[in-house]
Amino acid sequence: MSKDRMWRKPRERLRYTNEHSLMLLKEVLDRNPFEDPYRWSTVHENFVRMTGRPHTLRSVREHVDYLLKLYVKGDLENKARYKGSDEEHAEKLQMLQEVLALKEKYFDVIQEKKPVKDTRVKRPRSDTSSNGDADDSTDMFLDDDYNEYSLPKTTESISSSTQDGALKHSDTLQFLKDKHTTDVELRRADIELEEKKLAIAEKEYQLAKEKFELEKQERLRKLELEQQEREMHLKVLEQQQKLIQMFFEQHK
Repeated sequence: MSKDRMWRKPRERLRYTNEHSLMLLKEVLDRNPFEDPYRWSTVHENFVRMTGRPHTLRSVREHVDYLLKLYVKGDLENKARYKGSDEEHAEKLQMLQEVLALKEKYFDVIQEKKPVKDTRVKRPRSDTSSNGDADDSTDMFLDDDYNEYSLPKTTESISSSTQDGALKHSDTLQFLKDKHTTDVELRRADIELEEKKLAIAEKEYQLAKEKFELEKQERLRKLELEQQEREMHLKVLEQQQKLIQMFFEQHK
């Protein structure tokens, strides 16, 4: 075998940007591949067409699982390249919540249609085989953070993986339950706060109304006193005028 035949250029490791993650989550919500796993092919084709990047089907599926894992653990904010702006981060959290709800809703469907893994040990292919480049079509993880995933190789590992999946499912349900409880408590606290603000506003209105009435009564009382003083002054003037007239009449 020639040296050119033996050496192959390493495949470029494709990264998922924050924009790519948002596009992928929107496509998953539109297609809902959890209801029918065959829809993952449509999700993959549309995503590759939109991004123009040759991501594999396996990479697309596992990137969605990886984002869900970060979301459930609360580690999404710690990944700088996945966070984006505040608006994008809020949008991503909302979409991940909806995707997680879909995955939980169709969990039984996923388990029923999940293919059984072949646990037989396969012999390694010979380096001199004519299909030496066959592994070029093999899916691979396209993100460094996927290295912690591994496929079970034995019956015991498959059983352990199933148990881990059940535990993760239980943890996810508990997380959603706790999150719902927290949201309800926060909403109740917001309502109580609004009620307190409304009660304070009503008290302020009553105080302002009472103050206005008191000021009105005070103004009316002052006007009444001024009117009485004016009438007294007019009476005094009339008496003075009468006295003056009487004085002139007596001295004619």
